[in-house]
Amino acid sequence: MEISPLQQYRHDRRKLLDFILSSGLIKEVRTPSGPVDLSDVDLDTLSADYVLECIRSGGVLDVSEATKKYHDELGHPINFPLGCSYFLISDPDFSGSPPRRIPPQVKVKLTTNYRSCSSSELDPLVVEKIAISGDEDGVRHTAATVAPLKPVENANIPSLGLPTLNTVSHAISEAMDACIRQRLMQFVSRTTCGQIDAPQISLGLLNCIVKSDFHNDKSYMQWKKRQANILEELLYCSSTFKTAEHMNIRSSLSKIRNTEEWEMRMSPSERTDVLLAIRRFSSKLSSLSGEFGIQGETYYWTRSYHLNIKLYEKLLSCVFDILEEGQLIEEADEILMLIKLTWSTLGITQKMHDILYVWVLFRQFVETDEEMLLEYAILEVRKVLPNKDAEGKEEAYMNNLVCSIGTNGSKIKLSLVYAVFFSMSIWCDSKLQDYHLHFSKVNSSS
Repeated sequence: MEISPLQQYRHDRRKLLDFILSSGLIKEVRTPSGPVDLSDVDLDTLSADYVLECIRSGGVLDVSEATKKYHDELGHPINFPLGCSYFLISDPDFSGSPPRRIPPQVKVKLTTNYRSCSSSELDPLVVEKIAISGDEDGVRHTAATVAPLKPVENANIPSLGLPTLNTVSHAISEAMDACIRQRLMQFVSRTTCGQIDAPQISLGLLNCIVKSDFHNDKSYMQWKKRQANILEELLYCSSTFKTAEHMNIRSSLSKIRNTEEWEMRMSPSERTDVLLAIRRFSSKLSSLSGEFGIQGETYYWTRSYHLNIKLYEKLLSCVFDILEEGQLIEEADEILMLIKLTWSTLGITQKMHDILYVWVLFRQFVETDEEMLLEYAILEVRKVLPNKDAEGKEEAYMNNLVCSIGTNGSKIKLSLVYAVFFSMSIWCDSKLQDYHLHFSKVNSSS
């Protein structure tokens, strides 16, 4: 039978006290009824700190005082030097009844300078080393560095700190949505290659959607610019090394954005040549082997992970009811199965899906205050922690998806998994700090 952490703690504590008391450092054991033998003392009810104090002060142990100290300590958290603390109470009666009132709002200006260490500034390089090491224990290490935050008003959950996305999204109409879906189905049916990537989708849409498909010119211009921005994000911005070919592609994308040049000055054959040049360059990048040797991995998995993740977050949000945002739709499981079809295109693995689903559920809980969503998120967290591939390829890939979260005027780099836990802990700490700050005050209305 598996031993719980609480049972292990009590077992170790009992062995330690037994060793200390049997070492001869305690010269006398007193009770209200007189001296007793050590074998008659219940070690589970003695304060370890008080026993050590007795040794330092002469070696006389008062059992009644040690028991009183022990029960007093149950009402206080166990503290560690790194700033984290926790309660080790198994019986809820010791902590008294829960509060019967809602904590009042805190009127303090919102700040993004989150406190990550109580006694000294946390070295960002240390955090980066812990978080990107691939060690599952890094989750606990990261949590240990987060100290209570200053209370904030209407605190929002911090972002994951993904690289900035240059593409600006626009409210697509229902009619346009139907048109895009139809064109995508036509594009897929004509595609002969095995795996479809994001640049192919944007190029396919630019090839088959025309101005007459839109109700007005402005909507068409916005849509076309967005496709060009996505392509630039994928083909140009994601590369750290810019070649002459990159510059030519950027020039081609600027022509697509320029409605007057694209629609008025260029002939249909010239527009086809521009799209063909972009397609060839995209295919060249698609043919590059992946960095981590994962089945189906492409160049775009790592080079455009920030765009892929944000797109996948949008897809996961489809599981929420648009009329009751705190509820999952009945077809949520079926929706998740359909979303899984995008994994090879967006570079999503099982563990990546699990942690992003945790994030989406938790963020929706923050926005709606629906406790059931938090329970769902906790269930998903249990899937994330033990999930580790045998060859370590997925782990290496996940650790390469770096997020940069601002704290105390600087930024710390965390892998995606730890960035989710870190952002969640920041929000939780801020809420707990708000609550206890006000719960400790006397409220005449309670």
